[in-house]
Amino acid sequence: MLAAPINPADINMVQGSYAILPSLPAVGGNEGVAEVEEVGAKVDRLKLGDWVVPSDAGFGTWRTVAVCAETSLQRIPKKLPLAMAAMLSVNPCTALRMLRDFVPLNPGNVTITSSNDDINDAYLIFQLITLQFCYYRPELEAMVAQLKAIGADHVFTEEELRKPALNDVFKPRLALNLDSSGTYALIFRNLHIRGFWITQWKKDNAHVRDLVTLTLGGKLKIELRGAMQV
Repeated sequence: MLAAPINPADINMVQGSYAILPSLPAVGGNEGVAEVEEVGAKVDRLKLGDWVVPSDAGFGTWRTVAVCAETSLQRIPKKLPLAMAAMLSVNPCTALRMLRDFVPLNPGNVTITSSNDDINDAYLIFQLITLQFCYYRPELEAMVAQLKAIGADHVFTEEELRKPALNDVFKPRLALNLDSSGTYALIFRNLHIRGFWITQWKKDNAHVRDLVTLTLGGKLKIELRGAMQV
């Protein structure tokens, strides 16, 4: 393994609360990037030196080496930044699906979303015209600057977004509130709530190829907030 992030889903799996649980004993970690060091005589899709990512959840990326079937891995270009390669298959994939699978979006459409760390980072980078709302906090100014740096066109607090004047300026085509649990708007404005499980979706969709293309084209870049060597 070359690099492996820590995702909340990884912690859920360790806690035993995730929908997919490996047989024990097990190694934690669902995403990461590795380099092929040896191949078996019947392996024909991979070669020494290839970079690979797990094809499915539960691989166990928090380790130094692994022996596995070639079908459990997907090859990716070595031109990708290492950190980006390690994080490619969960949060960016989730953001891409949110933008492609719910409503048709075209250049000039407005979308709005709440702030939610790395999923939101990828979502903003993919965006066309993006409104971002967040709750007031002492570090708000720095947060606004960071969100605009990665792609937000406008950033408002929840209080600012409630002003009637904004309703005439911005008419979002897609709104995603990653933190809301209220039902008032769902009932009286005929809005729909829909959930999806990215782990299951990845089994049925070729997502890595699209994300690689976006990354190599400079359209997708996730900020690395910290790293440690183990």
